[in-house]
Amino acid sequence: PPSNPKFGQRSSQPPLAPVVRKGEKSDIPPPPPPKSPLEHVQEMAKKDAIFISGGKEISSDKAIEMFKKDKNLNIGIQRSKGKRPIVSIYARPIVIEN
Repeated sequence: PPSNPKFGQRSSQPPLAPVVRKGEKSDIPPPPPPKSPLEHVQEMAKKDAIFISGGKEISSDKAIEMFKKDKNLNIGIQRSKGKRPIVSIYARPIVIEN
């Protein structure tokens, strides 16, 4: 359990999340919608990412053009500390097996 700070002191614990039970009304706003793949590609272009499609490197402009033409494309982003992100573009869905 979080400790109660003394008057004038700040707690090192974050505030507890509000609890809303099923059927109760909530003032908590819904989370923002996720970014679209096109928004991700545009964001990665600003970060000087490397774009790969069909096993070949393509320009960020070409990647953006592809996503504007085909809304069903998928992306996989690999990030490494200190290195440029790598954005792989796929026509088929990405399946993660456990």
